[in-house]
Amino acid sequence: MESALPGGIPPTPYRPTAKTQATLLFVATFTVMSGAVVAMSMPPMRAEYAAVPGIELLSRMMLTLPALFIAVSAPFAGWLIDKFGRKKLLLVAMVLYAIAGTSGYYLDNLFVLLAGRALQGIAVAGMMTTVTTLVADYFAPGTARSRFVGTQGAFMALGGMIYIPLGGYLAEVHWRLPFLLYLVVVPAIPMALAWLPDVNKLLGVNQPNLSGPGHPTPNPALDKPQPVAVPHTIYGVYAVAIFAQITFFMLPVQVPFLLESLPGVTRGQGGIAIAVTTLFAAVASFGYQYARRWMGFGHVYAFSFTLMAAGFLVIGLSETYAVLTIGMAIAGLGAGMTSPNHSVWVMELAPPHLRGRLMGGVASAIFMGQFLSPILTQPVAAYTSLNNAFVVSAALLAAMG
Repeated sequence: MESALPGGIPPTPYRPTAKTQATLLFVATFTVMSGAVVAMSMPPMRAEYAAVPGIELLSRMMLTLPALFIAVSAPFAGWLIDKFGRKKLLLVAMVLYAIAGTSGYYLDNLFVLLAGRALQGIAVAGMMTTVTTLVADYFAPGTARSRFVGTQGAFMALGGMIYIPLGGYLAEVHWRLPFLLYLVVVPAIPMALAWLPDVNKLLGVNQPNLSGPGHPTPNPALDKPQPVAVPHTIYGVYAVAIFAQITFFMLPVQVPFLLESLPGVTRGQGGIAIAVTTLFAAVASFGYQYARRWMGFGHVYAFSFTLMAAGFLVIGLSETYAVLTIGMAIAGLGAGMTSPNHSVWVMELAPPHLRGRLMGGVASAIFMGQFLSPILTQPVAAYTSLNNAFVVSAALLAAMG
């Protein structure tokens, strides 16, 4: 029998259908696209806008600016879904994602283009926060939830394996073409309309009192906030998530420029190298449920950061494309378990009436780390070299592990 949720609230009796789970997994793949799919467009875009002051940083911000707006807007998105419901916000976010994501294909002014990337970040905040909250709503704590979150992380990585190399090859034709890949969100809109049930109706949250024949009485425990304090551990998880993403996001941000120093490496090969990371991250995410059977949350972090440190060290010392790709594979194995670990730990600690806001905090922490990554790592690379920046990061990851 499943244990009660925080505050003595029993877990939902709802069991998500295969179509519901497929929709959640499909939508989850769009978050990895928000930045990395245009990673190989940065060098040619930098060349096109070479006359713009500060283009070295601005070109990298094309990749990371969505992350800043995800970080800023995710907690607000969490408040909205707690107040007005999950499904409405998800549908609005997906429409905005399609419009803002493709804007890079037809906008010419660099700063207007950056504004489009900012709007895309707001859309991703809505999608990511809603999807992770729905997972917490649909699945009771325990093995089923850990298994699905691990599978979700794997699908995000597998999506990267498809989208990122495709973006690399499209960038060889023209750097604007990868922005059209964001249209993949369009078929997910009718899927969400048809197959994602309204969790408020399922759980009896904030529903009118229609007690009587055919109208079960809403659950009063769920209808008003419970006096459950937010566990302080959640803020620690947020801090670790920020650190993990500052280091991990060096791969899509800095590796395309590192590859330019290697002879004969094409942008398509660069996309493949980045996709190798997502492949091994997918393998690790699939294995998350098994790791949790014999490791606590903290031990999962320690194991993951140690593997990432080894991978970053190999990248920093690499002089060939093959060795660099091996390093990215090792780093991917380490990173693959960190994302589900953030989410599951917070899901198990979050009181249900604060679930949207606290899961929004996870999204905020992850993407704040992504935004800060080039700001904190680029000075190190400029002072020494890109290779040395990876070696320094390896040392920090080893210390954290």
